[in-house]
Amino acid sequence: INELGGSSLFWQSSYYEFVNSTSQIIADVYFTFSTDRFSEENNKGSCVSNYICSGYPYDFNFQLNKSKSTGIRNKLLKNGAKKIIAFFDQGFSNDPKWFHGIDYISEQYIFLFEKLIQEKWMGLIIKSKRPALIKNIFDKIGKIYEKAIDSGRCYIYFEHDKYGVKNTKIPVSEASMAADLSIHNTLLAGTAGIESALSGTPT
Repeated sequence: INELGGSSLFWQSSYYEFVNSTSQIIADVYFTFSTDRFSEENNKGSCVSNYICSGYPYDFNFQLNKSKSTGIRNKLLKNGAKKIIAFFDQGFSNDPKWFHGIDYISEQYIFLFEKLIQEKWMGLIIKSKRPALIKNIFDKIGKIYEKAIDSGRCYIYFEHDKYGVKNTKIPVSEASMAADLSIHNTLLAGTAGIESALSGTPT
């Protein structure tokens, strides 16, 4: 929360459908994606004096990154892809008791890589929520990952923040705008899927 002029301001940074005890807001002014948040926040214990529906705050990236998206798309098309799928995972936990484990995520990547190898028309873009850890998945599944890379029709974001496992600099929309279809692998936290849809890609 930023303190400006004695008033607390808060803005919605990620999409969530339901409010729980860990996401309650206390603010004088709360900037939200949509008007749906107004009654939902009030009914679930948030204490907000003024709501302002400002829309999705990161849509400025759509135009800024269009040329990068086009470059990625053209690279995959040049290597034989006809239709391109962008895949966003929500990461995994080393302890599956608390969140999706590495086996759960690995099964999804095995499925996608098998399809990529079988279907010569398919291109695949992968943007993980935690790209610093994604190599752990690929090391686990081994040869099928190597075959997917060798196809020339797979683009993976490996870059990550210097002091974290995420990549906060490259937006989801860069990947989604290069694709014909996007898949987000969980409804638990749907921000990547929302941004992809808003950027104009069926999701």
